[in-house]
Amino acid sequence: MDQSHEGGFPCRPMMLFWNNTMQPRIFSPFTGFVQTLTLLILEADIDIGEFPGFSFAKLNYLWLSSLSLTCFMFLEVSDLEDFII
Repeated sequence: MDQSHEGGFPCRPMMLFWNNTMQPRIFSPFTGFVQTLTLLILEADIDIGEFPGFSFAKLNYLWLSSLSLTCFMFLEVSDLEDFII
């Protein structure tokens, strides 16, 4: 088991989940969510920071009217602020 830590939590399990589930099923422009997503809630029980190779600034949901992020840290590399604005 990988015991490497980033920001105080095990890095590998979170990255596997993010890369294998969130990016291809939720954040991919080919899922259809780009045209239909109106509400996005992302919650974690650990602080979520940098995701190598992923930027929230690349996301553009035209109809998104409500956003809730729990335990997401604002880091320059994630461009989370740009996504919100």
